[in-house]
Order: sequence, then structure tokens, then C-alpha cells
Amino acid sequence: MSLKSNLFAASMVSILVLASLSAVAQSPVPAWAPKKYPLAPYVAPNKPLWKLSEILAMHARQKSWVQPIVRTKDLAGDYHQMAPGEKTSQVEYPDNRVGIIVWAGQMRVNMEGREPFIASKGFEIDIPFRVPFTLETVGDQPALWFEVHQAGDTPIYPVATNPDKPRDPSGHRYMKVLLGGGAGSWDGQNKPYLDYYKDVVNGRASA
Repeated sequence: MSLKSNLFAASMVSILVLASLSAVAQSPVPAWAPKKYPLAPYVAPNKPLWKLSEILAMHARQKSWVQPIVRTKDLAGDYHQMAPGEKTSQVEYPDNRVGIIVWAGQMRVNMEGREPFIASKGFEIDIPFRVPFTLETVGDQPALWFEVHQAGDTPIYPVATNPDKPRDPSGHRYMKVLLGGGAGSWDGQNKPYLDYYKDVVNGRASA
């Protein structure tokens, strides 16, 4: 995986797990802090280094696939590839944002309440909780993206666009319910998307 892709991943993880804080700079204070010992071993799918070229080679015979990359108590991150013409079911996540970084191809992103847009390499997409969305590959090349969720999050399928009961995930059973509480939203720190190459690399990002 290239340095830029690692920077993309680090940027998106930061967006998902850090609140916007205004902290006063302070000098470090020496202290004794407990550190886990011995160090925990890597447990699949976690490993010290994933190379994108190796991931693509693993799935060379598949048009569409999902490759788990990171699993911790806080985050789950996966690479996804979706073949031309394919489209995801409309889903939403109940309590946490979804972060997506597009790495190849193009896909139409349709988030309820927003105009659909085409995302290509370098787009960082922010989907608030309880906002239904779909992803659709456009053009003649597969769409490849890295997607980050809160650990343990399981998608919800709106009945209006998914009349048939989805397949039950391990440890869960889908049932019809009434959702309340409203959807999440975007704000000054969280925007529907950022075009990394145009807005950051070329220096046109707003302050």
C-alpha cells in the first residue's frame, strides 16, 4: 500500500474516532502508565502490513469482493471491490458514522437527503448514522474503496427499499421494527465528501 493510501486511511480513522476538541497546549508531564505486557499478538485479519497489490492478487478471479483488514474493539476496516453495473442494497447504520475512501474506479453515492454525486479516486465520504445510502459502480472499471465502521455495527435495511428480509448475520436475526430518533447530519467538521486530490493536494481545501 502506498504512502498516500496510508495517509488516506489514517485521515479517515481520525475523522471517525476523534471528537472536535479545543485543548490548551501543555508541556508533557512524566508519569507511570500501565502498558500491556507481553504485547498482544496479531489476530487475523490484523497484520503488521497489508499491501494493496497482494490484496488485489488474492481476489484476481473475483469481480466483486470484500477483504477484512482491521478488527479492533473500536474499529472495523475493509477493502471492497464492486464490479461495473453493480449496486449495493440501501442500508443505514444505527449509531455511528461510516467512512469511505475511494481508491479506484468511480461510483455513484446516493445518501438520503443529498443530491447523488460521482466519487472517484481520492474521495473521502462521510455518512452520518441513520442516513440510508447506496453505492453503485459507474463506468467500465470496478470501484475499489476502503470502508471503516465502528466495531460491531450491523447494517439496518429500510423496508421501503428492501421488502424481503435480509440474510441474518452471525449472532443476529433481522426483525421489522419502527425506527425513531432521527438521522445524523453534517456540520462544519463533517461534510458529505472531500475530494482529497483537488481540495488538499492542490491546496484548495477551506480552512
